[in-house]
Amino acid sequence: MSEMERGVQVERRENETLERAIGRTVCNVREGKHLTTTELANLVGISQAQISRLENGRQGFRSGTLARIARELGVELVVAYG
Repeated sequence: MSEMERGVQVERRENETLERAIGRTVCNVREGKHLTTTELANLVGISQAQISRLENGRQGFRSGTLARIARELGVELVVAYG
């Protein structure tokens, strides 16, 4: 992957769970890097189905998994509460 980018801010929309906001952000970054869910899953070492569930907010992120995803995407995810 390319060198680490600046932080990517996760912003929650009204009535959106934190899991869904993180998943939406991961999906946007992944698509911006022209990676499929299968490619990202292979890089991270988890299943494509798990990436899909994570991106759709149907499964929470373990901090270690989220850290590996961010590393493979070459970003630092920053969650803003407010």
